[in-house]
Amino acid sequence: MISPNEKQRLSFSALKRGHTDPHKLYDELRTTDPIYYDVLSECWLVTGYAEVIALLEDERFTSDLGTYSPQSAMGWDTAQDIVGRSIFFKDGEEHDRANQYLLKHIAQTAKRLTSDVKTIIAQRFATLAPQGSMDIVKDFASTVSFAVTLRILGIDMQDPQEFQRFLGYSETIADIASGYPVGNMQDITAIITYMRQQVSLKQQQPGEDLISAFLAAPEIFNDQDAVLSSAIMLLTAGHVTTKKLIGTGTARILDRWPQLQAEYASNPALYKQICEEVLRMSPPTRYIARWACQDADLSVQFPGKHKIRRGQKVLLFLEAANY
Repeated sequence: MISPNEKQRLSFSALKRGHTDPHKLYDELRTTDPIYYDVLSECWLVTGYAEVIALLEDERFTSDLGTYSPQSAMGWDTAQDIVGRSIFFKDGEEHDRANQYLLKHIAQTAKRLTSDVKTIIAQRFATLAPQGSMDIVKDFASTVSFAVTLRILGIDMQDPQEFQRFLGYSETIADIASGYPVGNMQDITAIITYMRQQVSLKQQQPGEDLISAFLAAPEIFNDQDAVLSSAIMLLTAGHVTTKKLIGTGTARILDRWPQLQAEYASNPALYKQICEEVLRMSPPTRYIARWACQDADLSVQFPGKHKIRRGQKVLLFLEAANY
């Protein structure tokens, strides 16, 4: 029997704190129950590998942000509605087709823009070098990842002040997508308005960029709102996840840097292996949310009291499962 204090300690609130190493808490959660109901946040915390895989493949659970995510009491409903329309929050064949289309065009665009990306990185290093030191996330990763994401989407943002403003707006969109919005609603209105203008421009003058690719596939992105919401999600996901990956990846490899340099001399593919391992051990998306479309009793498949009710939120901790 778990005491009330134990239940409060093993909670989503505890996991949201700034842990240097959250895996001790993940281990305790898995030992207690890999599919654990947190009474404080009223959602399920899933930390076991087999359990996470099973729920990702279970059609009784959806990623549809708009249908099951509760309406906000903070005035975020309009913004959440825009974000929730993204094709990448859909399920089944609809999501698969969009995802395959996205991966194809991101790969093509990234290959074409390799030189541009290197220039963005070199320019940022040149700006920071005279200072003698930098915060790897705030000073480098955040700025570079946002600039590269804008370039892939086909957005030309030259004004440095505008760049910094919209970089901040992107962070707020990420919070909405995770279901825990903070920040200023006016910021969200500004980025939605700006991105709508960018989509309209690409309709008139398409190019070799991701927004134009979305517009060129009406069978997947069936109207301007679908293109808008997906472009906003890509702006946020591309920026925030890359920023986090650079930060966590750098922290993990610094202590082993001399050894890794020596290994790289005989294994040029090492950097790809490092990226894969960092993604596994410290994924930039710690958890993803699903909602139950219908009642789902997992008690037989995973022994315990695992009767998940329709509409309940389930958080799948990729960081815990992959570790």
